[in-house]
Amino acid sequence: MKFPKYTNYSLILFLVALTFILRYPRTSHSVGIDAFVMQGLANSIVTEGFAAWIIHPLSYLGLFPLSYPSGGIFLPASLDVLSGYPSEISILALSMLMGIIGVLGAYILAREFKNDDLFAFIVAFIFCLAPKFILNTSWETPTRGGFMAFTPIFLFMLLRAHRVPTRKNFAMAILMLFILATFHRLAILMLIVILAYIFTSMFLIVMRIAKLKMPMLFLKSGTRSRMRKLSFVGLLALGVMLLLGSDVLDAYEYGRILHSDSMPGEALNLGISLTRSSGVLTPFLLLGTFAFVSQRNKALKEFLIIFIALAIIPTLYLRRYTGFYVPIFIAILAGMGVYYFIRMQRRKKLAAFMAFSALAGSLALTGVMLEYESQSVDSLTMEEYDIGLYARLYLHGTLLANNGLPGSRVSAISGLPSLPLGGATVPITGPDQLAYGFVDADEIAVNQIPLDDLTINSDSLFDAPDVPNAELHLWVLHTWRPSHISFGPFPEQLIIDYDIHYALEDKRFSGHFYTEGKVRLSTYLESQVQYSRYKVYESAGYIVWMSM
Repeated sequence: MKFPKYTNYSLILFLVALTFILRYPRTSHSVGIDAFVMQGLANSIVTEGFAAWIIHPLSYLGLFPLSYPSGGIFLPASLDVLSGYPSEISILALSMLMGIIGVLGAYILAREFKNDDLFAFIVAFIFCLAPKFILNTSWETPTRGGFMAFTPIFLFMLLRAHRVPTRKNFAMAILMLFILATFHRLAILMLIVILAYIFTSMFLIVMRIAKLKMPMLFLKSGTRSRMRKLSFVGLLALGVMLLLGSDVLDAYEYGRILHSDSMPGEALNLGISLTRSSGVLTPFLLLGTFAFVSQRNKALKEFLIIFIALAIIPTLYLRRYTGFYVPIFIAILAGMGVYYFIRMQRRKKLAAFMAFSALAGSLALTGVMLEYESQSVDSLTMEEYDIGLYARLYLHGTLLANNGLPGSRVSAISGLPSLPLGGATVPITGPDQLAYGFVDADEIAVNQIPLDDLTINSDSLFDAPDVPNAELHLWVLHTWRPSHISFGPFPEQLIIDYDIHYALEDKRFSGHFYTEGKVRLSTYLESQVQYSRYKVYESAGYIVWMSM
């Protein structure tokens, strides 16, 4: 279906405006968990003038020890330097930008699949309303959000390179894959897309040979119709076999609504999880798959999206990460389902009414879902922000926290190093060690990990076994007693090594420290800090102690 030019422009402007509205800040400060660690790393680039963790070309992609994909870290740091505004403002602006890039990327990708204005709008609209995409591009350091935003453009360039096979288009596809790799290690899953592309190309060659060898079989209209229906049934059966034959459903035993170890219960949790990630129109993907399979004169793009959908099924056991790479594929399939459903209606007025109802209803339900999901999103509180401003002006050295998440937030605002490393999610072998000067880059001994030991969960191609264990040192510092001398150096030496000058105590865990979901006694805070050190700052929920 073709729209008039100005109608098209109006719909695109509507998508852009909707992108801004959905990302309008619901909190007074930025959100996230490990996003604050990335914000702190961006601040270190601005302060030091370089990224201390980039010690190898692979460090920029996060494939070297003590590193992380750094595209989403360099972006806010660069904008900070250019604009002169605080990092929070830069992150907010980049979040809005990533939302626009993702939605417009989904639009042009849909046009590559089908040169139809209505289909392109529906796909972009569904992707625009994907809750996971909205939440990860709402005032959060653009790491996962950047990966989600640029994925449609990578897919577009891949299809464009096939349709117009020039060096420029292939170079652009490779460049977009590199950009994805700089935002998140999930870029490794784009190899599934590339393998599906190769398999699809081979499949089309086999189909051409079969048509030449058996022309009468493929030219009969009745035969072709039956083959399309059988193909859909076969693909559906293959999808079910891949789902049941792998460990995917085991990962969905527990859900927000249902806890069940039965196959129907796990399948329901899987469906709910995909819907929470990709939007309320997700169930239309089955109809969209049927529409793609039933389409006549299919080219590579139609077969490709079908084979990608099948290839993704075994990866759904990565429950924690599926919401970051499946929404764009679901948007294409579900968009085709909605489009096919509308086109089936012979009455134009009825079709227009149904289209409007489906899109308006999905927008309303998305608002409800976002309200529900936002309750579990952590944000920087005004109290933590005030502590960060105070620390920026009056404190120095490393800040020891008895709760990692508030520590990483105060560190992101103040620019001071903090312990424990990584707040709640980033491992101790992250780039913090180098950025904060806890590890000397010249003293890192690196070993290559054998190829047989690498898995999809591997963070690096190399290992650095002799890097100081900051997590162990934190335990020693909090719980050390004379009988523990075999576990490591004295606390006094650790305080010097990590340049600890102040301790941030969360009053909820007074005299204790919170780690790995448990509260443990801190002999350091209880016996040395609280009874022999001065308070330099106190608020309703926190105390900053002078620790040396």
